[in-house]
Amino acid sequence: MKPILPTHTLRPLTPADQGLIRELMFYAIFVPPGTPLPDRALLDEPRIAAYYQDWGRAGDFGFAGLAGDDSAQPVGAVWLRLFPAEAPGYGTVSPAVPELSIALTPPHRGQGLGSRLLTAALDEAARRGFESVSLSVSPTNPALRLYIRAGFEPVHSEDDSMVMLCRLLPPTRA
Repeated sequence: MKPILPTHTLRPLTPADQGLIRELMFYAIFVPPGTPLPDRALLDEPRIAAYYQDWGRAGDFGFAGLAGDDSAQPVGAVWLRLFPAEAPGYGTVSPAVPELSIALTPPHRGQGLGSRLLTAALDEAARRGFESVSLSVSPTNPALRLYIRAGFEPVHSEDDSMVMLCRLLPPTRA
């Protein structure tokens, strides 16, 4: 008999979710199996903190995934942010292309929540008129399959990560 998986609901992220995004950022950092987890102090490193500090500024949007058994408790999230050219994120391709981050707490992985969050984020990005969305992923991260299924394609590789792009809309003509 298959176990009954919890249902998940989504809600938009708000500026009040900055702390949630900070905590989930820890789970967005890919740690290969058998490798010790990094110290949580890593979350305060400037290049990491740039993903959640001042959450709610222009261009920020995303969704929290809530566990069906406790609809008040977020167990994952997807968030998108525009990064300036002088301070790009790890997966930034352009200041006009939002970079996507996604994280689920370990007990809620493999239950379809990641797919729901990713689909909601891409739909919202298209609704807002963005032509594409980027992200950074380790080539050994199992989530890579999810990104490929969603339409992300490799743009380039750096060190141990790959930048990917998902085209949402045809380019606008001037």
